[in-house]
Amino acid sequence: WFTKLRAAKGRRSPYDIVVFQPDTVQRATAAGLLQPLEAKEIPNLDKLYQSVQTRFVSENKTYAAAFSLGQLGLAYRSDLVKTPPTSWLDLWKPEYKGHVA
Repeated sequence: WFTKLRAAKGRRSPYDIVVFQPDTVQRATAAGLLQPLEAKEIPNLDKLYQSVQTRFVSENKTYAAAFSLGQLGLAYRSDLVKTPPTSWLDLWKPEYKGHVA
């Protein structure tokens, strides 16, 4: 969708509404491919999680509405892992090589 919007260069866009991942919303906003949302036309916009919504605001204009939130967990066996990971980046440490699935 992003590629088709960019290829249209603002003329005859193939879409009226798109559903992007947050990083793509930011890329599309930076590329000038999205129109800002009008809060007065979206009565529940102010009820969304502000901690998430701020990712879609640029120059005091909102370009997307967050519609879902998700969490990922990290599980490990405390009897086998000497140094528990504290971030996702820890999984690239040499001590975990061959043990991450």
